[in-house]
Amino acid sequence: KTIKDFTNLAIGKKVWNAHVVIGSMIKFEVGEEVEKGRGEYHFWVDCCHWWLQQGEGKNFIDIVHSESCNDNLNTLIQILNGKKVLNVQYNDEIQGWTIYFDEQFFLRMSPYAGEKVRSVWHVGNSISLLNIMSDGTLTTELLK
Repeated sequence: KTIKDFTNLAIGKKVWNAHVVIGSMIKFEVGEEVEKGRGEYHFWVDCCHWWLQQGEGKNFIDIVHSESCNDNLNTLIQILNGKKVLNVQYNDEIQGWTIYFDEQFFLRMSPYAGEKVRSVWHVGNSISLLNIMSDGTLTTELLK
C-alpha cells in the first residue's frame, strides 16, 4: 500500500472521536464505524511537533498545537470531529506533512529539530498499518 492508497479512500469521509491519547499524542477515526469505537481508518499523530490551524496560505490562526496546555488540548482537538478529510500532502522543504479538512482546517506535522528520520504519524485499517516517516517515506505492517 502507498500513502495515497489510504488517504484517497479517506477523502471526503468525516472525522470522529478526535482526542488526546497521552501527552500530546492525538488519534482520530475516519469514515463509518466498522467495529465498536473503530472507523474505516485510524489516524495517530505522535513523536512530532503538530499544529491544528485554520485559514488559507499565510492567513491562518493557530487553534492548538503539541506544546499547548494539557487542559485545553483534548477540548480543542475535538474541533476536528465532523470535519471531512480533503487532502494529505508532504512538503519536502520542511520535511512536514499536512492533512487538510473542510472549513479550512489543517493539521501540520513536522519532526522535532535535529531528529533523524522517524515515524511521525500513522494511518491504518483492519488489514494494515502505514508508519509515515518524516522524510516522506513509509513502512507497512500487515495486521492480518
